[in-house]
Amino acid sequence: MLHNLSRYDYYACAAPLVGPTAYSSVDMKGELRGERIHVRLRPRDLDRLKEGLLTTCRMFLHNDPKPTRLLIGALDDWELREHDFEKRIRRIREFDEIQIGTGHPQGGNALSSNFRNGVAEGVVSPDFAVHGTSDLFVVDASVFPTSLGVNPHWTVMAMADLAAPRIAGA
Repeated sequence: MLHNLSRYDYYACAAPLVGPTAYSSVDMKGELRGERIHVRLRPRDLDRLKEGLLTTCRMFLHNDPKPTRLLIGALDDWELREHDFEKRIRRIREFDEIQIGTGHPQGGNALSSNFRNGVAEGVVSPDFAVHGTSDLFVVDASVFPTSLGVNPHWTVMAMADLAAPRIAGA
């Protein structure tokens, strides 16, 4: 562990963000104490997650210099090498073998009214219209300048409430 921490400036982190297929569900199980979240996912969801892991590993291994190892969030604390990562990921048979979480993607479509040399610095104007288009609006977490660090649903709903009259009047 200490060895890993001493090499922190050499690390990169990425994870596939794969939405579940229809009919997947999340339920609370247990009493008031000891509650667990039970995630019921379909076999196709596991296949999609494994493909996402393979793509993420290939992305890192395509760069120069190549990493000497890849670590994935598996319960066996997997350390993968270039020669065996595909075989080991394909061997995953159950969700219990890998750590899964939720994601709230944010950022990527910067909100800005600034222009430099006639070109918009952001993707979306303050009235939520995409620069250079007509009747195309973006009102979601992608316009955040950075991650909020928490589930953004209340902020997105407040933005939608603010944007609706502007969009309706456009």
